[in-house]
Amino acid sequence: MGTNQEMEVAFLLQKGLCLNQHRDYPSAIACYDRILKLKPDCTDAWYNRGNSLYHLGHYEGAIASYDEALELEPGFSEAWNNRGNALDDLQRYEDAILSYDQALKYCPSYTQAWYNRGICLRNLERFEEAVLSYDRAIEFNPDDYLAWYNRALALCQLEQMEKALSSFDKALELRPDLEEVWARRANALSTMGQGEAAMIGYD
Repeated sequence: MGTNQEMEVAFLLQKGLCLNQHRDYPSAIACYDRILKLKPDCTDAWYNRGNSLYHLGHYEGAIASYDEALELEPGFSEAWNNRGNALDDLQRYEDAILSYDQALKYCPSYTQAWYNRGICLRNLERFEEAVLSYDRAIEFNPDDYLAWYNRALALCQLEQMEKALSSFDKALELRPDLEEVWARRANALSTMGQGEAAMIGYD
């Protein structure tokens, strides 16, 4: 590929990213398609094309683009993670978990992949495994309030209310403005027979 083509690819990549940020996903995809005509082995173009398709809700197309990126770069953790997200949205939870596992194989400290894996496991009602995934997410990012919150929800399903309350409290310590967390915490207190404390939480 000549210098002019290389410059055009670099320009189109930047333009595509800018269009993505402005949520003009069809125009971003058009940019990536132009890149791939010039350079079919451009991993970043396949990956970002997948992201644009994902945002448009075209999950099968997104997976196909991520697969192309991963064919070129098997250790691309972000592509494995986002592929997992598309599979999750298609309710293909087992396949999604396999994708997250690949992301974590190449980047064991990938907090978002641990968190997403936990969501899938919760969807499959594998609550104990979900808690373990949230634990790993929290290990690498203790300020991930969503991981604390979803950990609490999984613990509620396991009827481990004291541990659930502790996780709700941690989520609220990080984000005290989350009404849904206060409500779920109050539900847990009510289940434990602490009606008065629950009413304070509902308030």
